[in-house]
Amino acid sequence: MAAYKQTTVTLLVRRLNSPHGRIAAMLRNTGSNPVQGSKTLSMSKIILEFDGVEESQEAKLAMDAMNWKLVVWDIDQKLRQTTKYGVSILHNDKVASDIEIEIAEKYREEIGQIIHKYSLNLDI
Repeated sequence: MAAYKQTTVTLLVRRLNSPHGRIAAMLRNTGSNPVQGSKTLSMSKIILEFDGVEESQEAKLAMDAMNWKLVVWDIDQKLRQTTKYGVSILHNDKVASDIEIEIAEKYREEIGQIIHKYSLNLDI
């Protein structure tokens, strides 16, 4: 039974963190094992509360946080294609020039420094 719990948690985390699926989901703990019908998985909740129109911008920002992270991740991956594989950003499916690769490397560095400055990471 313990092995099932570990597998379930790992699968849920992998599924929610999938960068390709762009999953925006809310986990609800039913407290039951879908196969055996017994309690196996316990997850904590974080509840954010916003009051009225005054805090609507803060609420929208909180709800869009993962989307902003994915935007930065996508930009970084596009730059990585240039630095690692030499794919041109300017001319799709062509080889990047040396200057284009150098600029992509510099922007990846800058993105990394900004992310570090705010104690964030792009691990999804």
